[in-house]
Amino acid sequence: MVSLTGQAYAVAERPAVAVGARRDAGAGFRSLTEHIDTTIPAGRMLMQMLGGFADLERAMIRERTRSGLAAARAKGRAGGRRPKLTPDQRREAIAMVKSGTKSAADVARLFKVHRTTISRVLAAASVGA
Repeated sequence: MVSLTGQAYAVAERPAVAVGARRDAGAGFRSLTEHIDTTIPAGRMLMQMLGGFADLERAMIRERTRSGLAAARAKGRAGGRRPKLTPDQRREAIAMVKSGTKSAADVARLFKVHRTTISRVLAAASVGA
Protein backbone atom coordinates (compact mmCIF):
# COMPACT_ATOMS: atom_id res chain seq x y z
CA MET A 1 0.00 0.00 0.00
CA VAL A 2 1.33 3.44 -0.91
CA SER A 3 0.76 6.28 1.51
CA LEU A 4 -0.86 9.44 0.29
CA THR A 5 1.86 11.49 1.97
CA GLY A 6 4.53 9.65 -0.01
CA GLN A 7 2.67 10.42 -3.21
CA ALA A 8 2.35 14.07 -2.20
CA TYR A 9 6.09 14.30 -1.48
CA ALA A 10 6.85 12.83 -4.89
CA VAL A 11 4.61 15.41 -6.53
CA ALA A 12 6.16 18.24 -4.48
CA GLU A 13 9.67 17.25 -5.52
CA ARG A 14 9.00 16.83 -9.24
CA PRO A 15 5.41 17.78 -10.02
CA ALA A 16 5.61 17.67 -13.80
CA VAL A 17 7.68 14.50 -13.90
CA ALA A 18 5.78 12.66 -11.16
CA VAL A 19 2.32 13.24 -12.53
CA GLY A 20 3.19 13.51 -16.23
CA ALA A 21 5.21 10.31 -16.39
CA ARG A 22 2.48 8.32 -14.71
CA ARG A 23 -0.21 9.78 -16.93
CA ASP A 24 1.85 9.17 -20.09
CA ALA A 25 2.34 5.56 -19.07
CA GLY A 26 -1.40 5.22 -18.64
CA ALA A 27 -1.16 4.90 -14.87
CA GLY A 28 -3.08 6.83 -12.29
CA PHE A 29 -3.52 6.86 -8.55
CA ARG A 30 -6.85 5.88 -7.08
CA SER A 31 -7.18 5.90 -3.31
CA LEU A 32 -9.86 3.69 -1.87
CA THR A 33 -9.97 5.44 1.50
CA GLU A 34 -9.63 9.14 0.56
CA HIS A 35 -11.71 9.03 -2.64
CA ILE A 36 -8.94 10.52 -4.78
CA ASP A 37 -8.56 9.61 -8.44
CA THR A 38 -5.66 11.14 -10.41
CA THR A 39 -7.06 9.93 -13.70
CA ILE A 40 -9.46 12.90 -13.63
CA PRO A 41 -8.50 16.60 -13.58
CA ALA A 42 -9.86 17.23 -10.07
CA GLY A 43 -7.78 14.38 -8.67
CA ARG A 44 -4.63 15.68 -10.34
CA MET A 45 -5.30 19.14 -8.92
CA LEU A 46 -5.77 17.67 -5.45
CA MET A 47 -2.46 15.82 -5.70
CA GLN A 48 -0.74 19.07 -6.70
CA MET A 49 -2.28 20.80 -3.69
CA LEU A 50 -1.22 17.99 -1.35
CA GLY A 51 2.27 18.25 -2.80
CA GLY A 52 2.24 21.97 -2.05
CA PHE A 53 1.18 21.32 1.52
CA ALA A 54 3.91 18.70 1.92
CA ASP A 55 6.48 21.16 0.58
CA LEU A 56 5.23 23.84 2.98
CA GLU A 57 5.42 21.42 5.90
CA ARG A 58 9.02 20.46 5.06
CA ALA A 59 10.01 24.13 4.76
CA MET A 60 8.43 24.93 8.13
CA ILE A 61 10.24 22.02 9.81
CA ARG A 62 13.52 23.16 8.27
CA GLU A 63 12.93 26.73 9.47
CA ARG A 64 12.05 25.66 13.02
CA THR A 65 15.11 23.40 13.18
CA ARG A 66 17.44 26.18 12.06
CA SER A 67 15.96 28.67 14.52
CA GLY A 68 16.25 26.12 17.34
CA LEU A 69 19.91 25.49 16.52
CA ALA A 70 20.58 29.24 16.40
CA ALA A 71 18.90 29.69 19.81
CA ALA A 72 21.02 26.86 21.25
CA ARG A 73 24.19 28.46 19.84
CA ALA A 74 23.16 31.81 21.36
CA LYS A 75 22.94 30.06 24.75
CA GLY A 76 26.46 28.74 24.26
CA ARG A 77 25.57 25.17 23.44
CA ALA A 78 27.59 23.52 20.71
CA GLY A 79 25.99 20.98 18.42
CA GLY A 80 27.47 17.67 17.46
CA ARG A 81 29.02 14.79 19.29
CA ARG A 82 31.13 15.37 22.39
CA PRO A 83 34.85 14.73 21.94
CA LYS A 84 36.07 11.33 23.14
CA LEU A 85 39.26 12.81 24.57
CA THR A 86 39.60 15.76 26.92
CA PRO A 87 42.14 18.48 26.02
CA ASP A 88 44.56 17.02 28.61
CA GLN A 89 44.22 13.55 27.10
CA ARG A 90 44.82 14.99 23.64
CA ARG A 91 48.03 16.70 24.77
CA GLU A 92 49.20 13.51 26.47
CA ALA A 93 48.44 11.36 23.40
CA ILE A 94 50.31 13.76 21.12
CA ALA A 95 53.30 13.80 23.46
CA MET A 96 53.41 9.98 23.67
CA VAL A 97 53.34 9.50 19.91
CA LYS A 98 55.77 12.33 19.11
CA SER A 99 58.28 11.16 21.72
CA GLY A 100 58.22 7.69 20.18
CA THR A 101 57.41 5.91 23.45
CA LYS A 102 54.13 4.59 22.08
CA SER A 103 52.59 4.05 18.67
CA ALA A 104 49.25 5.58 17.70
CA ALA A 105 47.63 2.15 18.05
CA ASP A 106 49.08 1.74 21.56
CA VAL A 107 47.82 5.17 22.59
CA ALA A 108 44.39 4.33 21.18
CA ARG A 109 44.23 1.15 23.27
CA LEU A 110 45.40 3.05 26.33
CA PHE A 111 42.64 5.67 26.02
CA LYS A 112 40.07 3.10 24.80
CA VAL A 113 39.35 4.89 21.52
CA HIS A 114 39.72 3.88 17.90
CA ARG A 115 43.13 4.49 16.36
CA THR A 116 41.48 6.80 13.80
CA THR A 117 40.60 9.12 16.69
CA ILE A 118 44.28 9.37 17.61
CA SER A 119 45.21 9.92 13.96
CA ARG A 120 42.74 12.80 13.77
CA VAL A 121 44.13 14.31 16.98
CA LEU A 122 47.67 14.08 15.56
CA ALA A 123 46.59 15.57 12.23
CA ALA A 124 44.84 18.47 13.96
CA ALA A 125 47.94 19.07 16.10
CA SER A 126 50.25 19.13 13.07
CA VAL A 127 47.95 21.57 11.23
CA GLY A 128 47.68 23.82 14.29
CA ALA A 129 51.44 23.74 14.98
